[in-house]
Amino acid sequence: MKFGLLLPHFGSHMDTARLLDGVAEAHRLGFNSVWVRDHIVYEPHDFEDPDPTWLDPFVVLAAIAGRTPGMTLGTATLIPHRHPIATAQILASLAAFVGPDQVILAWGRGNDDREFEAVETEVRKRGEMLEEQIEIIRRLWAGDPIDHHGRFYNFDRVRVSSPGLRGPTRHWYGGGSPRALDRVVRKFDGWMGSRLPRSVLVQRVADLRRLATEAEREALDIGLVTLVHPDLGRGAGRLDVDRLVRDTARRYPEKDVKTKDDLDGALIMGDANRIVEEVGAYGEAGVQHFIFDMRSQFEVWDEAMAYIGTNVLPRLPRT
Repeated sequence: MKFGLLLPHFGSHMDTARLLDGVAEAHRLGFNSVWVRDHIVYEPHDFEDPDPTWLDPFVVLAAIAGRTPGMTLGTATLIPHRHPIATAQILASLAAFVGPDQVILAWGRGNDDREFEAVETEVRKRGEMLEEQIEIIRRLWAGDPIDHHGRFYNFDRVRVSSPGLRGPTRHWYGGGSPRALDRVVRKFDGWMGSRLPRSVLVQRVADLRRLATEAEREALDIGLVTLVHPDLGRGAGRLDVDRLVRDTARRYPEKDVKTKDDLDGALIMGDANRIVEEVGAYGEAGVQHFIFDMRSQFEVWDEAMAYIGTNVLPRLPRT
């Protein structure tokens, strides 16, 4: 397995110096990657810190690229609010600083209509729009001028040129539904799950592997970002567990989630032994890249990160 860390670039405890120093320390502790969320109009989820402070993900990743070379940079997940030409240029520029093999782009269709309405972008058919964006970005990254006339975008003779294009950049798709897996196999290089109960993830991985075999695709990357709350003796912090239970029940109706005990790994909460056991079980289920989402403890993010890096990572299998 490889291990990543969601960054505190949002919420009431966002501090730029602390964030950059924290990434350098995460690299020293053995985390393989750091990850950012993406919004144009940021509204916190109902189970997290209600503060609307937000830093743009691309700016955050660019700052990290200059401060901590060697750290893989990831998006979890990138939403198709922007024009694909602009996105292609921004991402190619980022890859020029860190190398294309050190960027993982997990994409999602987005689930908040207000963001798309605010920037006057198509609200419906976001999945199809994302697929068209990925097609455009891949073609632009080939380096030659392209024409494109599709359902959502039309242009002629556009070129993107950057040293960051000289090598592979991975595109993953983030979606928890069975339907999302079909999109992964058709258009992407990997799948990014989010806060999935383990029994649901096991079924999704089996379905993904079956679909990939039927499509004669090589093995696809499998990543997972999950809420982890190490026991630092401070209780639940900013995490509203009851609302998380309701959110999980809504997202995965096939799993009967009524209490915290039913989350089945969608929230990993406890001491180092418990975290090692839970994360290891996800690895056995097929997860190759596990991202620790510790937003419930951003006020003590440095301490939580050090706890995981010192007491958990050395006891987990690495690649």
